[in-house]
Amino acid sequence: EYNPLWRENVRLARTIRRWETRLREYEARLAELRRIGWARLRRRERTEYRDLLYRLIPRARERLEELREAQEKVIAELWRITEELTPIRDEIDSLEDRIKAAQRKISRKVVVQLKRIEMNLYIIVDEGVKTYRKRRKSLATARKHGKYVTVTVKYPKGRFQSWIEIDSWVIPETGAVLWELEPTYTLIKRYVIPHVNDEFGEEFHLLPFTPESFTIGETSTILGDEDLGKPPIKVKVERTVEDVKPYHTIKKPWERTVNEEILTQEAYNRIVSAYPHYVEELRRLGKWRGE
Repeated sequence: EYNPLWRENVRLARTIRRWETRLREYEARLAELRRIGWARLRRRERTEYRDLLYRLIPRARERLEELREAQEKVIAELWRITEELTPIRDEIDSLEDRIKAAQRKISRKVVVQLKRIEMNLYIIVDEGVKTYRKRRKSLATARKHGKYVTVTVKYPKGRFQSWIEIDSWVIPETGAVLWELEPTYTLIKRYVIPHVNDEFGEEFHLLPFTPESFTIGETSTILGDEDLGKPPIKVKVERTVEDVKPYHTIKKPWERTVNEEILTQEAYNRIVSAYPHYVEELRRLGKWRGE
């Protein structure tokens, strides 16, 4: 998908240069005829003058505008694909690390148990701004100023943190939470983090962060077994403001209790059905909440 777009971008750039050269030639010839003066122009030159003024130059300008708009679309798509590929490469590296870690644990024959835990996810943001390109909604404005506008978003400083309850495999001897094992890993990356991003976006206008940007499970607590088999619950979202400087706009810490299930029980059952070892353990414990 990337290579055809790149070739199209190169083709458009070359075509734009050709039309720019042609337009400069048209405008130079028109300026030359104007210097001679209408009264002194021959009949053929007057025809050429009208042709340049009313047909060739307007058509060249219109064609250039179309080509530049097409190039803007191609460049925007190239940027989108590039941004998509970066987390995929990071995800591959992360998966390889997880496989190696899991293999080491399996080789040691570690006994694990399924538990309900409370754990945190957080990112640390330095106050600043982030700039990105956004497509205009108004067609009239887009025609006048271009289809894309540069948007600048101000970020407050702080540690943005969410607390969740979720099922996870645990090493009973040490109390270590193995959140990188399935289905906990997929639930956090694909379902929990998007909800957390939405919360941060609504409250502080933060653009979504990639799953790799979050520190996961630095603090965790093993809970009782009564909620095993339930969907993940977003307990609360908070922002702490240690070492905030006087000129920062938002100085007070913020916290909101949510206690909201991220998925319905039916949707949760469909997702975790892809992990038979988890479902079998829930059935053994009498905590499977499906049919």
